[in-house]
Amino acid sequence: MSQSLDPSEAVRCLQQLCAAGELTRLNVADIARSEGLDTDRVAATLGALARAGFVEHAHGQCRLIRPPASISVADVWAAVNGTVIRPRLGRAPGSPAAVTFADLLRWESQLFDNGPIAHAA
Repeated sequence: MSQSLDPSEAVRCLQQLCAAGELTRLNVADIARSEGLDTDRVAATLGALARAGFVEHAHGQCRLIRPPASISVADVWAAVNGTVIRPRLGRAPGSPAAVTFADLLRWESQLFDNGPIAHAA
C-alpha cells in the first residue's frame, strides 16, 4: 500500500536543502530527524522532488539542484500532489504561485535574526 505524500512535509524538507545550499549533500535520516518525520516518508518525498527536478536523491543522500529562487512553493505542492498549476494563475506578485524558497529563506532569516523570535531569546 503506497502512502500519500504530504506537501507541507515536502516544503519543510526542501527548506532544509535550500538553507544548506546547492553544493551541500544532506543525509535523508538527518533531515527526517530534524523535522520529526519518518525516514521512509522523507525518502519518498525526496524521491518525488527528484522526479520533479528540484533535488538529486541517491544512496540516502540528497542535494538541491535548482536555485531556491527558481522553485515556488506551489511547484513543490504540485509535484507531491501530482497536480498542475493552472497557467492563468501565472506567477502574479502576491499569489501563492509566486512565493519561492528564496522568499521563505529570507522571511525565516528576518524572523530569527531581527524579528520577534530573535528578541524573545
